[in-house]
Amino acid sequence: MSATQIFKASPEVAVPMPRTLAEHLRRVPDPRLDRTKKHALGDVLTVATCAILCGYHSYYDMEDFCADYFGWLRQWLELSGGVPSHDTFRRVLGLVDPKHFGNVFRLWTEAVWRRVEEDHVAVDGKALRGSVDGLGSVQYIVNAWSAKRHLVLGQVKVQDKSNEITAIPRLLPTLDIRGALVSIDAIGCQTEIAGQIRSQGGHYLLALKDNNPRVREEMESFLLDAIAHGEAHVERFETVDKEHGRLERRVCHVSQRLGWFADRSKWKDLRCVVMVEATRTAKGVTGRPERRLYLCSKALTAQEALEATRAHWGVESLHWVLDMVLEEDRSRARDKNAAQNLALIRRMVYNVLRAERDAQATEKKVPRLKQLMRRAACKDEVRTRMMRVFGERQTADARPPQEQ
Repeated sequence: MSATQIFKASPEVAVPMPRTLAEHLRRVPDPRLDRTKKHALGDVLTVATCAILCGYHSYYDMEDFCADYFGWLRQWLELSGGVPSHDTFRRVLGLVDPKHFGNVFRLWTEAVWRRVEEDHVAVDGKALRGSVDGLGSVQYIVNAWSAKRHLVLGQVKVQDKSNEITAIPRLLPTLDIRGALVSIDAIGCQTEIAGQIRSQGGHYLLALKDNNPRVREEMESFLLDAIAHGEAHVERFETVDKEHGRLERRVCHVSQRLGWFADRSKWKDLRCVVMVEATRTAKGVTGRPERRLYLCSKALTAQEALEATRAHWGVESLHWVLDMVLEEDRSRARDKNAAQNLALIRRMVYNVLRAERDAQATEKKVPRLKQLMRRAACKDEVRTRMMRVFGERQTADARPPQEQ
């Protein structure tokens, strides 16, 4: 089932786009047999999402949340079967197909937040450390994060006995990256991935490390020699930042002269090469320069390139929130699809919290996400606003993402 088909009753009749988070979650296909359905799937998923939003994380917590907030939940949900048990949450979250759930997540995101031109999409992996099994295997999720909108756009699980190289090509087709700059760490620096990004209308910014030693050596040697001779085709931009008692100097060099590069034709539409050197000084001691190299299909200036390489690591703020605020690493869920589905719910909650923070921010104060979670737990009107705001923000040009 594709993302588009989820919102169609038939090829001729389109179902109206849902106007609240609960309505979106009702569109996730139910894998259960009719005789086993005591609770509606949308009810279970909405309770789980609202529970995590209010700081309730485990299956037992979700059961308690539903009991504690039952009256408030009834304005959104049927809950004809009463309060779902912790076993119900465990069983249902293990059974839901993450692919179909992910399609609904992406439709919800695109229906709520307007797509921006020339977005920057950072792709990076994260371990679900609490999901380790008896063999010591840990599940990994590859996230797509909008650096301009600070939103999670999608995720895929890294398949067993594989790595991010195989996951990224499965994630990219689910995203609308037309005109966007897609940045990926060195593991995604593959000619096939570069070609896939360009075929979808996006631009790539790929970190180049020792997994491509010959290309890195050629590029580094060319740029260092050109810089030493002061050649005009190399553009330079420098920043100096002082924060937390440290002084960090970053120098970016960009060249669009690529005639020297023997493998240029293998990297589709390659337009420039980038080198960033960062030097950190702390307590009067200056460390060794850290040098990072990139291949890019967009003709960036040195300033644009430096800003883009720094913006990519904003995805680490997502990882920090997932672990420190939403307690992802503490989750022990690993039965069937449970870890992946709970990871998706946390990213949904992250988007909700970011939207609420943007709405509540002032020039003098930006609320912390933990603070917003406490408000949601304490005040009915805050939870209600978080549920309703998504209908109010829908745009006329919202449309489904590309099908998988």
